[in-house]
Amino acid sequence: MNVDDLEWQVRTLGGIPPALVTVLREKGRLDVLIRAASERDMWFCAEAAVEELCSAGEFERAQAVLTPFVAAGWHHARWAMADVLHAAGRTREALDLVRPDAAGLQSERVCQKYAVLLAKADHVDEAIDVLVPHLNENWIRGYLIDITEGQDRDGRVLELLTPYAEGARRAQGEARFNHPGNLSQEQRSLVLERAGRVDEAIELLGSDITAGRFVYQNTLEAYAELLVRHHRIDELRDFGTGEHARVGLPRYARALEQAGLVDEAEAVLRQFIASQEYPGHYRWALIEMLARHDRLDDAIEVARPTFEYHDDSLLESILHLLQEAGRADDAIALLDERSPEYIEEQYDWYPSQRMWLLGKAGRYEEG
Repeated sequence: MNVDDLEWQVRTLGGIPPALVTVLREKGRLDVLIRAASERDMWFCAEAAVEELCSAGEFERAQAVLTPFVAAGWHHARWAMADVLHAAGRTREALDLVRPDAAGLQSERVCQKYAVLLAKADHVDEAIDVLVPHLNENWIRGYLIDITEGQDRDGRVLELLTPYAEGARRAQGEARFNHPGNLSQEQRSLVLERAGRVDEAIELLGSDITAGRFVYQNTLEAYAELLVRHHRIDELRDFGTGEHARVGLPRYARALEQAGLVDEAEAVLRQFIASQEYPGHYRWALIEMLARHDRLDDAIEVARPTFEYHDDSLLESILHLLQEAGRADDAIALLDERSPEYIEEQYDWYPSQRMWLLGKAGRYEEG
């Protein structure tokens, strides 16, 4: 077995690729997957076979598939073997197999994978300790939040996140847009929310946004979604109709809709569509809402002015909505309404869309 070849398979999706492996799984050809793994060293087949065997509780057979790959020194196989051992109730062996050495502890990826396994094994505090040296990375903080959910560790997680959140608050004023804590404000609010401290989460995030103490739009989106989850209509109204309407207004409309105030949601979206120079973002929010209420014809009319735009056209999105609703013939009719100039400009997209829709409409000969 050649580790370089295994690396090539993963890097280029070489050998027997994941798409073909998926077909074999769907056809129930576990035997083929096992044979390809054992006779041809096909890693994607081995990986899939192990998942199938573990699902069936056949842990010894799963280990047998992985053993040659582990023996060859293939690191992916070692982690897969650890998962099998853990699933089989042999957690200590699993942890011993992948416990990082000094060099491994310097790797964010190794520590993330080891921490996830520790958390699965109910060693949550040890998992946190493994991640702490790497919390400068946003994605590592994300894993810290994931592995501690429901583990009664929110207090400690907040202690770890707060310095990053405070640094991010200051970064905007200092023009440091690459601050390592640039997503930590919303991460902290998420932990506060799950700890039941919703008002505090809203207050902290809202005050930072009002004062401009944030770096990325993600913070705006996190705040709006937080308000939606907790039905804070008044706060959403202020947020959605003010400076950050592009982010907030669609969420405000969604909250109104969820509260049964569909007419009010529609009215506020139509108001912004009529008053904005570039209203495409609000058009789509309205179209989605109308579609949810089986008002596709109204949705078409909202989108119609954009159909022959060079940029930001909503025609393709409407075609998909119609097709998903079983109205492929209506979608074809919309295509047939397009001007000769538009059809000429869309010389490749237009015929491919039309042929696809003809097939969906059952008009195969015409297609």
